[in-house]
Amino acid sequence: MNKNAFHTEIATSLSIEPEEADKMASGLVEIIRDRMISGDSIAIPGFGQFDTVSRQEQIVTDLSTGKRLMLPPVIEVVFTPATAIIKK
Repeated sequence: MNKNAFHTEIATSLSIEPEEADKMASGLVEIIRDRMISGDSIAIPGFGQFDTVSRQEQIVTDLSTGKRLMLPPVIEVVFTPATAIIKK
């Protein structure tokens, strides 16, 4: 499902104009993004939980060249689905 199909689905489900659905979806994504940047976790009942995991810098070896590389530290977003979704 692409962005336009998602917004159309929201508009149809809530009986609202597509422009309003676009604003709602964009606002939701912005809130989730801002909370993830802050390091918060977000739990959506019946859907799942978004968490952040910090990975420290590490040294790896490129298997094709044999050179050692330094990977910078990163913050990853991890999604854990709710048990109701896992069961289905």
